[in-house]
Amino acid sequence: MAEFIEWKKIPRYSNEHITITEKIDGTNAQFTIENGTLTTVGSRTRFITPESDNMGFARWCQTNQYFLEKFPDGTQLS
Repeated sequence: MAEFIEWKKIPRYSNEHITITEKIDGTNAQFTIENGTLTTVGSRTRFITPESDNMGFARWCQTNQYFLEKFPDGTQLS
């Protein structure tokens, strides 16, 4: 597995469409889509897998991989 690289802060944009969601249950979770494939799932400080999970998020991503891979390439959501 690749070395974990800390996720950068999200820049502030003006005149852009953005989606803001509520942080649920005090945890952080994120995933990345590259070339139409779910490539990484992570928490705030590490990559996670269904075997080494963060509140079940990696397992949820695995279960919903088909739908997540509908996001455009380069998607990084946290």
